Amino acid sequence: MSNDQSFKSDHKPSKFTSSIQVDEAANKYIDNCKIFREMPNLPGLSLYLGFDCIGDMNKWVVKNKRFERSITRARTILEHIGIQRMTDPSNKNGNGSHRYMSKAFGYNDKLDIDSTVTTRIIRLPGKVPAGSPIKQPVRKKKPVRKKKK
Repeated sequence: MSNDQSFKSDHKPSKFTSSIQVDEAANKYIDNCKIFREMPNLPGLSLYLGFDCIGDMNKWVVKNKRFERSITRARTILEHIGIQRMTDPSNKNGNGSHRYMSKAFGYNDKLDIDSTVTTRIIRLPGKVPAGSPIKQPVRKKKPVRKKKK
């Protein structure tokens, strides 16, 4: 980021006592990004909320379930902003948005082909229809043994 002002915050995760405070802090982060003309993102949100990284924020949410809705809402807002930017026709450099959305939210604009797919032939009892690519198995006849007298 070009300006560290948007990261400056009085927030520490332990100071949050309600989900409303987390919502307000997340909204303030997004407003600060608009002021400084920066793209709001997950690392920026986690820093603004007083965490050292996204992983710390995720661990904190697991321990403090009452804030899960607020963090999920903030993530959804960031995802929405990213989608809007990515699909904006006036955006000259859409590649950066595509990369960010794929890393942060798992978006992918390419078809993933699973090359581990294998073909298995299942033989069912009965005759194979004529013209089928599967050939009727040839059963070997058991040799006839002569009975000893």
